[in-house]
Amino acid sequence: GRGMLHLSYGVISKRVIYVEVTLRRCIEYIIVNVIAIGLMLIAFAGVASAAVEATIDSTWTSWPSTIYYLAYLSGPDGPYDNVVVNIVAVDEYTLYINGKEIGSGVYTIDPVTNEVKVDAWDVSIGNNSDIIIGVKVKNNGVGNGNGLMVDIKANTDWIGTTTMTRRTHTPADNRIQYGVAWYYNSGDVPAQLGDKWYDQKAAYFTTITKNGFKQVMNGVMGDLNYDPDNHIEIITGYPGDIDIGTAEGGGIRLRRVEGENLALGKPSEEEKLTDGDLLNGYAFNQDPVNITKYIDLEAIRRVNKMILFTGGANPDTWDRDSVRGYSCEISLDQFRYEEVGVLHEIGISNKDEGGYDWYAINFPEEWARYLRFKITEPRIFYPNIGEVMIYGVGYVYNGVYESDWNNLASNNLKNFNTVTWSGDTPKGTRIVVQTKTRYKLGDGTLVESDWSADHADTTFAFDSPEPAADFKYRVKLFTQDIDVTPTFQEIRLSYSDTDQPVTQSTGYISVVGSSVNQVPMGDVSDFEYTIDYTINQNASSASRNIKTIGISVPGESIVTKVSGSSSDSLAFSFDSTTELLTVDLAEPVTSGNELKIYFQTKLLTNLHDFEAYLYNDQNPTNDGAGGIKVWEKSDKSWTVTTSTILDQILSNVDAVPKVFTPNNDNTNDFTVFEFTLAKVVTDVDIKVFDTKGRLVFVKKCGVLTAKDHFFVNKAGNADDARALPGYWDGKDEDGDLVPPGVYIYQVVADTDSGDKIEGGTVVVAY
Repeated sequence: GRGMLHLSYGVISKRVIYVEVTLRRCIEYIIVNVIAIGLMLIAFAGVASAAVEATIDSTWTSWPSTIYYLAYLSGPDGPYDNVVVNIVAVDEYTLYINGKEIGSGVYTIDPVTNEVKVDAWDVSIGNNSDIIIGVKVKNNGVGNGNGLMVDIKANTDWIGTTTMTRRTHTPADNRIQYGVAWYYNSGDVPAQLGDKWYDQKAAYFTTITKNGFKQVMNGVMGDLNYDPDNHIEIITGYPGDIDIGTAEGGGIRLRRVEGENLALGKPSEEEKLTDGDLLNGYAFNQDPVNITKYIDLEAIRRVNKMILFTGGANPDTWDRDSVRGYSCEISLDQFRYEEVGVLHEIGISNKDEGGYDWYAINFPEEWARYLRFKITEPRIFYPNIGEVMIYGVGYVYNGVYESDWNNLASNNLKNFNTVTWSGDTPKGTRIVVQTKTRYKLGDGTLVESDWSADHADTTFAFDSPEPAADFKYRVKLFTQDIDVTPTFQEIRLSYSDTDQPVTQSTGYISVVGSSVNQVPMGDVSDFEYTIDYTINQNASSASRNIKTIGISVPGESIVTKVSGSSSDSLAFSFDSTTELLTVDLAEPVTSGNELKIYFQTKLLTNLHDFEAYLYNDQNPTNDGAGGIKVWEKSDKSWTVTTSTILDQILSNVDAVPKVFTPNNDNTNDFTVFEFTLAKVVTDVDIKVFDTKGRLVFVKKCGVLTAKDHFFVNKAGNADDARALPGYWDGKDEDGDLVPPGVYIYQVVADTDSGDKIEGGTVVVAY
């Protein structure tokens, strides 16, 4: 929608938005697919202020996300008939027990105590030992935290949420294990398991991670009004490694790694040690003293804890199958290891923290990629280790938030204008935004576009296909410093839902007389541009037409013919700059499904994408949102590449006129240093010297694209010329007119192989 041209008061205004060039120099001979990345991002804009005010703005400052949790819980005092489920979640939840919906609740803070309220549900489960629990949680992304807490009072048992420690109970000197296993998935669960995703059986939990679920991590919320069970943790899932709950005032951040088992699924010396299954352990069959087993985290992290779990399902054997003593060692390169902690007399020294079940070594935060445990003390029986877990601090390095589809309160097709976002990007962090669109065909089929290019600019022209009924956005966050995260705070979309002339349009280009889209660089070639379209029959009769076509061109172009669906020639007029070809039909097209534009132009870069936009004759600015973007036809291409490369980077250097009289009489008051830049996108300077070699004027033109930088509209006024890189009004660096005489000018292009310089002389006369 933020089209290549905007019609305002019958006048075509033009402005080019270039991709930011992060390297000062571009290589002299640019490989086709490299320059393509830059050129494909070129968009065209330019709107009269009155038109811009007519667009609609929608703003988002919250980031809703739905997460589905499943758990299989059991305890030693089953079977159970009635249980009490204590639950709280950020920000809304629906609770399911053994395949039945129990009820819903919302996150509530007591205004007097400032504590978070915990709901209690009395549930009859019908003499059942298994408690299969599902919780659907919607986090509104407004800063209340992440996750949920569930604790179930079942007979004498307390069973509930935990991320890293299984729990045991000892009735009548017979220690029995509690089943504690929580998993999460986001958004796509109903598609995988059906609408009754929560109605699973105990056997399902042996393969749950193969069905798209992941182990939960530590969450955070406010002070809970709850204290019966001190084993309980706040647990959560982080779809896309994004934290939408803890930024002050709301916002999207990278999630922290606290509470995540960094070793899960990572390579290890014994695969069973990091597979996430505590019962699938590694049993030593020899004296284990001084034997080590390593884990590769596959990235350098800052770690501070190692936990070993005893293997096996029978708690009565853990005292003999457990490790008696071990140390933790860390390394960056797997060659030099440093011991960071040791634990002795396991089962006694850590009686209140796992005992024979699990045993943790905490140590000061250290950078490491490889960690290993070393057995330091044996028991009578060789140990059985069920799992090794590693914990650390900091943020993940990257994450992605993807919004739901937004209909923007209207089913009308929309023409999208610009996207503006705000956030905080500390040094070493980065945020990029993408968009996509979709619309519905007459038969009800949804057509969904690909994701747009990455946009790091906080305001950018909307470059997803249109018109469309719905849009969504994706936010990608990056950091190079795990102690720092960027924060995304707001996104705003400007659009128009005025009647659109077409429901869809696709375009492609052909080189006349050739079976491939290739032309010699610098040669004027003939092109045929085909646009397939469907007129929007739902629009008002006055709006159902195509009047103007704008095409992105690599240089000044000449239109030779326009034809419609019947192949009849259509009357037209055209206007061209070195970036934009505008074709205006004498009579608007109101039917048919094809337009062909025949024109001549030349390429001075390795490739060019001939993007196009359509306009009707009723509201040519579309409330300031610009034209309807033509999609690239799926089985064709709008890209043309060059089959040859010019020898010279700078050519056709000239001063037009060669003699000028800057006396402010509005006649011949300036000159334009014209030149052709080929093959590169680079910095260009223009320098003017007197005949004694003294520099009198320098113009920093900035980064220019490869094309003819000519004064095309020579009948135009000085304002048209001032926009050109080669404009000179005869003044020196101090703004004073230079004396009459002959001056030497140079056009200087900065390249990797040195400055390329071409020049000539110009005469200033009075």
